[in-house]
Amino acid sequence: MKLDKITNAILLFIGFVIVLYFGKTIILPFAIAILIFFVIQEINMLIGKVRFKQYTIPSKFRSVIAFGVIILFLIMLSNMLYANIQNISDVLPMYQVNINKFVLKFSKYDFVDFSMLSQNVVNGSLVSNVFGLVVDSITSILSNSFLIFLYLIFLMLERSLFEAKVKLIYTEENKYNSVRFILDNIGTSMSRYISLKTTTSLVTGILSFVVLKILDIDFAFFWAFLIFVLNFIPTIGSLVATVFPALIALVQFGTFIHPVIVLTIIGFIQFLVGNVIEPKLMGNSLNISPLVVLIMLAFWGLLWGITGMILSVPITIMIIIASSQFESTKWIAIILSENGKVLDKY
Repeated sequence: MKLDKITNAILLFIGFVIVLYFGKTIILPFAIAILIFFVIQEINMLIGKVRFKQYTIPSKFRSVIAFGVIILFLIMLSNMLYANIQNISDVLPMYQVNINKFVLKFSKYDFVDFSMLSQNVVNGSLVSNVFGLVVDSITSILSNSFLIFLYLIFLMLERSLFEAKVKLIYTEENKYNSVRFILDNIGTSMSRYISLKTTTSLVTGILSFVVLKILDIDFAFFWAFLIFVLNFIPTIGSLVATVFPALIALVQFGTFIHPVIVLTIIGFIQFLVGNVIEPKLMGNSLNISPLVVLIMLAFWGLLWGITGMILSVPITIMIIIASSQFESTKWIAIILSENGKVLDKY
């Protein structure tokens, strides 16, 4: 009997992975829409704190304002990114020339084999492939913006009706309260994570933009935005975000001086925010095992690429909270958690 349960669990997991992988064109935009929905909820709460004498803005109007702010921000961001990507394509040949000079300068030394690198430079594929990977990841998200926007509208419309549906499904008060407890905790944890992570990533992005602008690095806004986005990826995101501007400085100037300066300053900013500011703000509130973070990062990265890596922590938070409320799945929450302590049932 126990063997049958294990077999069924394995088959169910395999089926779940297959659905996630082949259905990512539909499921992934929905997951992004849910993430944006939580951001809107957080903005809604912030607007609710604004008072005009003794009056506050009604909840429905706050939701409309928050939705409008997000959409306006995304439209402006898309336009700026599109303009930067177009400009990057125009300067790629210049970067290729700088790399060519750099390779020829060091090709006389025997301690490094530059033959393959030289061939890539001549073919014009080295820089194009690196930039192409980044651009493709960003444009893939932007290309799904209409579907994300559509999902978001329906999530906003369904929000007021969702509680009534839950009451109809769970007619017993205890079961209804238990479900509400789970949903409220997921909402609170997600909002806290998104707001704090967005704040720390935004601080990192702004400081990096100032540094890149002072050093006259091309397309400082684009790389600062990339740093902002990559900071949502646990562990490796900050490392990649630090290395990338340094590589850009290398191909732009063709010397080691600028890359070292960029790597040092941006690296210090990443260390300061990631290891000092962020832990103080978040504390142990996430309660996710570091090993689990790496495993989930690899798992969702294989399924959904860079976007999956960004969503890996929020998805893990929801799994821990939901599974902790049922005796049959509580062991999952304990394994995924950092200290084994999970939420008690309602």
